[in-house]
Amino acid sequence: MYDIKLFTINANKENNMLGLYNMMVQAGLIAKPAIFCDTISVISEIPRFHTFHLLTQNYLVLTDNSVNMIADTFNSNKFICIDIPSRFSYPNVDYYSLEDFYKKTPETNIKPVQEILNKGYQKYVVL
Repeated sequence: MYDIKLFTINANKENNMLGLYNMMVQAGLIAKPAIFCDTISVISEIPRFHTFHLLTQNYLVLTDNSVNMIADTFNSNKFICIDIPSRFSYPNVDYYSLEDFYKKTPETNIKPVQEILNKGYQKYVVL
């Protein structure tokens, strides 16, 4: 299991990252889940925190391109951004294409997620 948090500006039913994160939690990949967002319009059993709670933390955070608005501010965290390729680049953000997740069921999305996590995030593995 990994200690991975979720960040998104707006958590709603249409948010791809929220769906992907919930799938990872249900698959047993996430230990101690938490969502960092400024606006949430869905009911979730996962604890929710305002974005400013990311200050001075050292979390591995799953996110979308909204990370480009906060990567410099919350630079003590490591971000995994899964979205449409962006022109931005930050040293604390690893970018992955959302195309790997199009038209796949939750079961088949686990494989690309596991491939991403096997690329050097062992620091965030929790027993």
